[in-house]
Amino acid sequence: MALLDSLVNNIRERMGITQTWPPAQVREKWIKVEAYRRFAKNDYYELLQHTPEFNRSAQGRELYTPIAIAGEVARYSADLLFSAEPIITYEKDEDLLAEILDANGLAARLVAIAESIAAEGRGALRIIRDDEIAEVPLITHVNEDRVIWDERHGGFIAGGVVVIQREKGNPTGREVYRLLEEHTKGKITRRLFVGRSTQLGAEVPLSQFDEFKDFSEEEDTGLDVPTLIKWDNVSGGKSDIAGQEAILEAINAEVSYGREKSKKSRPVTFVDGSLVDEEGKADLSGIQILRGKNLSRAMGEEPKNLFDTIQPDFQSAEQIAWTDWLIDTALLTMGYSKASYGRDQGGSADSGKALKLRQARTLLKKAGKDRMAKEALINAIAVALAWESGGGSVADYRPEIELGDGLPRDTMEDSQEAQNWKATDSISTEDLIRMRRPDYDDEAVQEELERIDEDRKKASAAATRPAQTEEGDPVEGESDTASRAEAILQRIRSNGSSS
Repeated sequence: MALLDSLVNNIRERMGITQTWPPAQVREKWIKVEAYRRFAKNDYYELLQHTPEFNRSAQGRELYTPIAIAGEVARYSADLLFSAEPIITYEKDEDLLAEILDANGLAARLVAIAESIAAEGRGALRIIRDDEIAEVPLITHVNEDRVIWDERHGGFIAGGVVVIQREKGNPTGREVYRLLEEHTKGKITRRLFVGRSTQLGAEVPLSQFDEFKDFSEEEDTGLDVPTLIKWDNVSGGKSDIAGQEAILEAINAEVSYGREKSKKSRPVTFVDGSLVDEEGKADLSGIQILRGKNLSRAMGEEPKNLFDTIQPDFQSAEQIAWTDWLIDTALLTMGYSKASYGRDQGGSADSGKALKLRQARTLLKKAGKDRMAKEALINAIAVALAWESGGGSVADYRPEIELGDGLPRDTMEDSQEAQNWKATDSISTEDLIRMRRPDYDDEAVQEELERIDEDRKKASAAATRPAQTEEGDPVEGESDTASRAEAILQRIRSNGSSS
């Protein structure tokens, strides 16, 4: 509880200073995380508030067109990790593992969690108990700007404080309730505060807010690790968007300018004022009326036509080329190959190997994300298993996790690879089945093995059973040597008795 106490005491000492919340040690980081999330969400109104170039005029607000590049990169990152459901095994207690995975619905939630991690750079997996939802521990996700980590010695995590914030209106304004929940070895400690958006406020009992009234102030877990697990996007907890804010803003601006050019290139028709009736009525769609003079005098020439149309050139080629370069540069500096988005010179008929070579940069980044994701999930599931089993040492409950490669499968290359392994007896039938059908679970694999074994037995029996002619003699060439010899002896005996 050292972090929670020092945090509260530090804030209380600064109560007379503006902006006492968020705490000083995380304020700058949380502001950055909020900006990353804003780019990933790509909400027009949120982004416009932080874009004075377009926000200060009605025309600018109409033209502003943000593009969801950051959000797409975060989604792509998550799909690389979890487009194929991870294979999670724990041989010591498969039933308990299945119960925890089913209660948490991890298979359905992992993509959304990984998307948030990619955008924010880091997040937390919080393991709690809530018997009204499930009888086993729950694994929940906490955003990075809702965690204050107890980080020591340059990156070692000794626990942390989760901030659960709720707002409630009253006659004098809006009160902000904050539940500070500290996770340390063997214990969870909770304290509730009510204040304002920029102040932590006073401590109140948990019962004062309905959502938290059933929580206990202290909860013993009996575990040798905290029930709060760090999940880094890559080593160091860096967001895919970090350092890309300027180029993302440039892309949004260029697309908006392109929209302005497109609007200005639309045809405009000028019509002589004589075409308007006495009441001034006319169909003015796309028409500019020159009142008080006719079109010919306005143009300084003799009357020729009562209308004329002007359409400026769009001149879009340079704009598109510049915007494409910005997008390619953004993807490159975020750590992804252009081939990942089909923006290179490759073709759709490329082999799986060629595709992987062109996506080398993406695959290198995915490898780092894989390590971070697997470590976080292994630790979180181990905590849940140990807590439910009543074990103290979480290290004894670590499951195994295998992630997919996130790329389309080349079935021809897979088949050739399997044939090469089979020819050298370097792969088992079970591994061949798993390679051919990665969607099979253990039960389905076992059933397939049994079918293959049964087919082999039938084929073996058929091979050793001699084929018979109508007279009962074996068919030449379709029985083994012993059967043929026996047939010859029978013929000799038959010929001797007849003579």
